[in-house]
Amino acid sequence: FPDVPICKKFILQRNLRESRTRSPLPSAQTPPPSLTLWLSIFPLPLPDFKKKSTKEVVSLRILEKKVSTTIERYQAIFNKKYLFELLLGDSQRALHRFTDQLNWVSNNFDKADNWSKQQRDSILWACRCVGTVEFSTKEEPLVKRFRKVTKDLTSIANRGYWTGSFC
Repeated sequence: FPDVPICKKFILQRNLRESRTRSPLPSAQTPPPSLTLWLSIFPLPLPDFKKKSTKEVVSLRILEKKVSTTIERYQAIFNKKYLFELLLGDSQRALHRFTDQLNWVSNNFDKADNWSKQQRDSILWACRCVGTVEFSTKEEPLVKRFRKVTKDLTSIANRGYWTGSFC
């Protein structure tokens, strides 16, 4: 900057320095990692060698169908809200707890292959017990049988289907 006065040279140099510091530095080019390094960082998942038998798949489908049918039958009790509210608090809580357990089972069927045989048998037992309760007959609709039905369902719920005792 020979023709520029000294004070302007300083300003030009300062502006050049600021513009250099404001621009990003070029990024360092790193070579792609080797295959062994890549696999040590991101290991491949192992394939599932446990193959379910068709018998097991069918039994899980049957269990799922039984649970959904049991929930539908159970829903008839909650549909009669005006009668349900007349029940004792303990009976209401037991029926709600049992329904929550059935809903949990229904919502977690994707993990059913991890359940033990005893747990599956207990769930089947609960569905079978609820299936034995007569909700209505030709002579008596559910409204007339409500107390008896809820008493039977409460006794099933209080025994708990995880215990696996028989009806």
